Amino acid sequence: MRRPPITWSNIDRILALADKWNMTSVMKVCEDFLLLPTTTFSLSENDPSCVWTWLIKADRLSMSSVMRKCIATIVSSKMISIRGVATTGPGSKNFDSEDPQLDKMVKEVAVSCSPNTLTSLISALIVCKDRLQASQR
Repeated sequence: MRRPPITWSNIDRILALADKWNMTSVMKVCEDFLLLPTTTFSLSENDPSCVWTWLIKADRLSMSSVMRKCIATIVSSKMISIRGVATTGPGSKNFDSEDPQLDKMVKEVAVSCSPNTLTSLISALIVCKDRLQASQR
């Protein structure tokens, strides 16, 4: 019998059961789904593929590779949002510009994740900021 595929619509339930019953092989299948190149995370809080939600879940479930993919997604989306907007003049935006969603979600990660995950996220954002500033010189 072939197992049903893991999708965004069923992964939460499957992971919850796998975690509850300590089914490591099922958790590994879910982790493999999350790490597929075709599996993309969303920045939308209401989306089942929300990168922030999955960063917190990956931290709780000790899925370090998924955490790294989530952090990379967050950093690349921040870089894209900055590069896509003028960086000088009226309406300009730079890395330090207010980003209410980023601020809110970093605070949530701060209270929900381990210090190591928070440190990794903050460090990656600092490196991103440094690279952007260097490219604007």
